[in-house]
Amino acid sequence: INLAGITENVKVPNTSFTFTVDEGTAATENGVVINSGVEGGVYFDGNKNTVTFAPSESNFSKETQLTVDTSKFTAPGVYRYDVKETTGTYDGMSYDETTHHLDVYVTNKADGGFNFAYVFDGEGYGQGEGKTDGSIINTYTTHKVTVAKTVEGNQGDKSKKFDFSVTVTGVDGEMYTLKVDGGTTYTLTSGAPQQVSLTDGQEFVIYGLSENDTYTVEE
Repeated sequence: INLAGITENVKVPNTSFTFTVDEGTAATENGVVINSGVEGGVYFDGNKNTVTFAPSESNFSKETQLTVDTSKFTAPGVYRYDVKETTGTYDGMSYDETTHHLDVYVTNKADGGFNFAYVFDGEGYGQGEGKTDGSIINTYTTHKVTVAKTVEGNQGDKSKKFDFSVTVTGVDGEMYTLKVDGGTTYTLTSGAPQQVSLTDGQEFVIYGLSENDTYTVEE
């Protein structure tokens, strides 16, 4: 599970991502009969059917295992489990609406018992031990805005500092980065004004704006 789109100066979104695994629907694909998964046969770490990932500044991704409880399978065949992401509404975030398949291939051993192979969104093994890994990617799309100060006129004081109040409004708790050219870097919180000073020729950039965010700059 990976969060893409977090670049320099973009704050991690104040949200979380939820994924579920459950028994899939029986089907026939390329002449192969696929059975619905056996109840309790596959689960996430901690024997759970649901896992939630909240990204942080130091960790944009999460690895989790899907465990196959081989004791639940009593006959050979192909057994399907569905892995899905819960679609959210966080501004600027893309969600994976694909139903991913984990197929468990159970085959007879020559001396009794079963072989198991586990395939995530791929072709099956047929015989022997094996597995394929998979990934789910969410992309966070953000924008930036630049505000520059220019002093004109033969009486303009180009060394004077001009003060601005900057407010960005987005999702509650969302944070943004404001960098002054040759000056200070600020962390802005949604709805909270920040005082910034510029002289002639200076500018500041606000990073991490998503599509429905709004910003106000008052001198």
